[in-house]
Amino acid sequence: MNTAQPNFFYVNRALLQSDRWLSEPFSRGQAWVDLFGLAQHRDSFFRVRGIRVDVKRGQLAYSQLTLAKRWKWSRNKLFRYLNELEKQGDIVQQNNNITTIITIVKYDVWQGNDTADDTPEGHQKDTRRVTYKNVKNVKNDNNSDVSSQDIQSFINLFKIINPTYERLFGNKTERLSAERLVKKFGLQKMESMFIKLPDILSQPYAPRITTPYELEKNLGKLIQFIEQNKNKTIINKPKIAFT
Repeated sequence: MNTAQPNFFYVNRALLQSDRWLSEPFSRGQAWVDLFGLAQHRDSFFRVRGIRVDVKRGQLAYSQLTLAKRWKWSRNKLFRYLNELEKQGDIVQQNNNITTIITIVKYDVWQGNDTADDTPEGHQKDTRRVTYKNVKNVKNDNNSDVSSQDIQSFINLFKIINPTYERLFGNKTERLSAERLVKKFGLQKMESMFIKLPDILSQPYAPRITTPYELEKNLGKLIQFIEQNKNKTIINKPKIAFT
């Protein structure tokens, strides 16, 4: 894509996690739109095996395997498509041993600069901006003081224990559970917990936890499991504190 068009429409990112969007192999155009939908519109981060991965505005952190499965493409087709986009100057790929960071080169051009003019004419222009509305910008369901960005960051943590975690973003029940957990314990404590959670859940008889709802529902069982295994190797690591 060489030039931005003057006319735009709003797309809620919840669509990008729906069966309507994901049920069939992607077209090339759909894949391009999906990159914008998966990209961060604010600087953020997540952790993989305890390693912090920073993701800037206009970037997305997805392995080629994950994108190939999501788009229902072969690895070769995905490889060729991303390389073509890179040669055209639309994206930049950065590969490491954790994931792949894809930067959409002209993200701000296509998405706008998030600054609206206060004049009536400016508001009309603003409604035509490229804005693929992220779930994290949706008003919180119960008007709590937990930011939608924190809810999004918390759900991102489930990437390390749930291969299909992306579907959680569009699920109201999961967002509400995420919101309550973040409000009660704070995002930082949740992030610290997820450093150790995969090791804990891999133990025999550990409670099943793959979603915010399951974490909220089974939190008591998780704490009890940790207490019962204090003398085992898993608990010799720094403990999870929920107080």
